[in-house]
Amino acid sequence: MQPTSDLIALFVILPTLFLPFVALLDNPGENRSRLQKGAELVFLFLFMSVMIECTWEISWVIMNFTGTIHNATSTDHWLWLWWMYGRADTRYLTNDAASMAIEICAASSGPIGLLGCYLLKTGRRIPGNWIAILYVWAMCFSNLIFIAHAWYRGFEDIQGGWFGFWIVFIAWNIPWLIAPPFFVIPSAARELKYLYQRQLVDTLNKDGADIFIEHVPAPSSPAHAVRDTATRSTA
Repeated sequence: MQPTSDLIALFVILPTLFLPFVALLDNPGENRSRLQKGAELVFLFLFMSVMIECTWEISWVIMNFTGTIHNATSTDHWLWLWWMYGRADTRYLTNDAASMAIEICAASSGPIGLLGCYLLKTGRRIPGNWIAILYVWAMCFSNLIFIAHAWYRGFEDIQGGWFGFWIVFIAWNIPWLIAPPFFVIPSAARELKYLYQRQLVDTLNKDGADIFIEHVPAPSSPAHAVRDTATRSTA
């Protein structure tokens, strides 16, 4: 269990958490604008976060509430995904009140993020981007509290040596500290500015003005975004 979980943590889960950033790269022959790259990144990062909250996080909250995950070991094979993280951050294998409170808030926001993904997918990108901004900022802030809690306790709950600290605890959490303030929120704000400008131009043109603004299409569906990102990751 332990060697296998370490390999999965390093070569499967860690790259997956950073995969949305590949949206910022062009496929061979592509020349997308900054706006288009940002629009794809917003959806992919939001979608990845929502899937984690609606699966891993909600499951952990239920198992912690029922005591199922408490003191799990390598012999509890069906709990291996949660045990793998809890082996590095032992708060996840005990009834830690602060972690439970943070995760209840994070898990309960999953359906809200799912609504944002749906709105982006169906072309209602203004409300979708607003939800994305609020959602990823909440994830960033709760993640900061989560790490600050471990720091305040002198990282006494973080085990597993350098691998448990740097790979599982730090690397698995850092995407939610860097992506929202430096990439996702600026990208969503940039697209909102563009969309509001288009609305204004369309309104003025209906009133008789003759104004032109370049139309920059955003990703039309999650399937396109995921497929294009997969292509970039193997290019």
